[in-house]
Amino acid sequence: MQTCSAGQSRCGPCQTFRRDHLSNMCHNGKMLTNVATIGGLAGIIVSVMLLAWQTRAVAQQTQISNAIASASVISNSTSGLREVLSHLIEHPELRPYFYDAKRPPLRGNKRMRIVTTAEILADALEEGLSVTRLVPTARLFEEWPRYCIDMLTSSPALNEIVQQHPNSWQLLRALQPR
Repeated sequence: MQTCSAGQSRCGPCQTFRRDHLSNMCHNGKMLTNVATIGGLAGIIVSVMLLAWQTRAVAQQTQISNAIASASVISNSTSGLREVLSHLIEHPELRPYFYDAKRPPLRGNKRMRIVTTAEILADALEEGLSVTRLVPTARLFEEWPRYCIDMLTSSPALNEIVQQHPNSWQLLRALQPR
């Protein structure tokens, strides 16, 4: 039979001490495992809360970016239209060819001025149609196509150039009255 350092047999007090010591170590190990598990869970909970906060912040930033993009779309689309309107202010004799369904002359300098103005207008309208498709949150999303249809209806000159160059203004061409 083996003896311990105190001279006791394994079944004596040293063995009991070891068993108690091992039992305490197991208990302490389990406690340490439980504490680590709870700490890990707390870390995960904090991480999920931070992720939720970051997700909300990204959503808010996206809304702000969309609002800025929408404002930019409106500004860019209307700046081309403003150019045409400024031209019509400088040359009021051209206005009936775009708003009153007046047919343009068949030849001459006046016709060239009307056709050139119609091309600039077609570019502005086409750009607005393209942009409102790309940024459907824009305020002009529904209004711009209606405005284009109204312009195509009231301007034989605009209709004429869109028909003559269908590949140049494809979106306007799709809106033309048949």
